[in-house]
Amino acid sequence: MTDLLEPVRLALTAQARAAARAEVADAESWARTALAEARRRATAAVAAARTEVAEAARLAARADAADADRRLTRARLTARAEAHRRLRERVRETLRLRCSDPAVRERMAATIRSVLGEPARTGDAPGGGMLGTAGGRRLDLSVTALTDRAMDLTRAMEDPWQA
Repeated sequence: MTDLLEPVRLALTAQARAAARAEVADAESWARTALAEARRRATAAVAAARTEVAEAARLAARADAADADRRLTRARLTARAEAHRRLRERVRETLRLRCSDPAVRERMAATIRSVLGEPARTGDAPGGGMLGTAGGRRLDLSVTALTDRAMDLTRAMEDPWQA
């Protein structure tokens, strides 16, 4: 099965990596802007606080910096989650389109017969792709299962969230 789906897996992995890099770049750009704004606010707060007691100014600056760090962390996590959701949806849509191609469907049916044996029964999977059964065994080549496998493979090969 791996040999037959290798080109699809490689294409999906390349697409997933490219999409992940683009989403991470967007998220990091947004995070840098948020950090610059947070730093600007913290600097303004420190300048205003200098007219007051020095200890109060230090406490305000620390509180602002900690708050900015928390907001930045929250923004990064939100951006990562959104990037992951978008990537998963792109992979799912790409697979849905490819799985509707008669040549791909024939290769999927051949893969099912190869893995499960010649008496294997094949059928359409809800949402796209194919399912195969033979003698109590089942092979799931649905769009959902293939998307999950592609995302797991991408995560296993390279964590796209690390800078």
